[in-house]
Amino acid sequence: ITNAINFIDGLDGLAAGVTGIAAWTLGFIALATGRYDAGVLAFTLGAASFAFLPYNFSEKKKIFMGDSGSNFLGFSLAVFAIMGTVKIAAAFTMLLPMVILAIPIFDTAFAIIRRLAAHKSPFEPDVSHLHHRIHALGFSHRQTALIIYTISLVLSAVAIYSLSLSGKYSVILLISAAVVVVVA
Repeated sequence: ITNAINFIDGLDGLAAGVTGIAAWTLGFIALATGRYDAGVLAFTLGAASFAFLPYNFSEKKKIFMGDSGSNFLGFSLAVFAIMGTVKIAAAFTMLLPMVILAIPIFDTAFAIIRRLAAHKSPFEPDVSHLHHRIHALGFSHRQTALIIYTISLVLSAVAIYSLSLSGKYSVILLISAAVVVVVA
């Protein structure tokens, strides 16, 4: 997750926005499962991420996140994903954060596979990340970020909705959401 957030930090505001959405979703789930400590921490990280956006996502960019910022956000999300889902059944515990963080996880997985298939280092940069591909379709940087925010919001809503379902149906819903993301 640490490196996944770093990988999606290719557009202004993208890493902060996706982190904010994921952190607030993880916070909601942590509160719903009685993990108030993880919930408060996740909501705080989400608020900090959203507070960063006016300084990075606007036309007058004043602050850039850099690797240190994106790595901190990714590491924090990974910790909150573990802390906030401890009281949930084992299979569900693994699937819930994976759906919430599906965009950075799958983008990173596909980047590594793509680079290895091309006989390159998995750490060598390229311009084939999800945000590059959406931007290449003719969308502006802002529109590209908003599209990815929307996908993240939908996946977060699926994760939250899955809490209200019984175990088997929750797992089916989360796996289905992950498959749709991979295929798309």
